[in-house]
Amino acid sequence: PGMAASHRYCFEWSQVAAGSPAVRGGVTLAWSDFPAQLSAASALVNDLDLLVVCNGGTGSRDSARSTHWGNGAGIPDRANTVEQVVLTGHEASGAVAVEGVFCEAWVRARVLPEGPQPYSLVIHGPNLAMRPTCRPSAGGCSQPGHAIEASAGSDCV
Repeated sequence: PGMAASHRYCFEWSQVAAGSPAVRGGVTLAWSDFPAQLSAASALVNDLDLLVVCNGGTGSRDSARSTHWGNGAGIPDRANTVEQVVLTGHEASGAVAVEGVFCEAWVRARVLPEGPQPYSLVIHGPNLAMRPTCRPSAGGCSQPGHAIEASAGSDCV
């Protein structure tokens, strides 16, 4: 499967219990680009962007949203074929994990002269649950996991 315009992947992951070590999760996008012409201004032919949008952990899409572009910049990465967003778990105030943080990972084609563009997307983190309906669950993460690989065919709209 290849990239057409944009794909969305949704997931939730739990914050950690009080006193637990800091926990990280992340989303990594990688693709093999077509070769650029020697006279091209940029070595990147197909430009995909990774955007991760998360809520503040209340189980609602609209509360305290945070936006993360690939490779930690405040703008889309225009130079690399591997982009990553690192998500840091916040310590919960109680003795148990709090509701899951609902996130949407977007893979967008900014420039795609040579398409379709196959890519790999890896989403990893503690107590991870993929949400194929792209809706937050009522009770946070209910299906713990470790590393999940998604393909372009598993996007949801």
